[in-house]
Amino acid sequence: MFQIHFDSISTNFEVYHIFYVVLAVLGIYLIYSVRNMKKKGEISAFIISLEDLEKCRNKKGFINETANSMLVFGIITLLYGIFGIANSFLSAFGWGYEVLGISAFLIVYGWFSKELRKGIQKYCK
Repeated sequence: MFQIHFDSISTNFEVYHIFYVVLAVLGIYLIYSVRNMKKKGEISAFIISLEDLEKCRNKKGFINETANSMLVFGIITLLYGIFGIANSFLSAFGWGYEVLGISAFLIVYGWFSKELRKGIQKYCK
């Protein structure tokens, strides 16, 4: 007789799904924020603190300084989330994907953080 064993699905499996979905949504939001910042000329309060936002004397310069790194970070985050979801369901990419994916994500995050700090120091202090 055919039986389904629901207890074989671990809670870690579900946590990773949530983690990857959050990353994908974050990537979409970052890409959307870059588009809005360039279009409207307003800095997203999600990107920098309200204190720094109030001090920002050249918003256009800040946007131009940080938009490219933010866009790349958004794209990498979105792709990492999408491929992570696919890998969780299909085990299509294996553990190598995890190592490469988290490495790429952390490297791009570090670069984005550096560019963001540089932009805040240059235009908002």
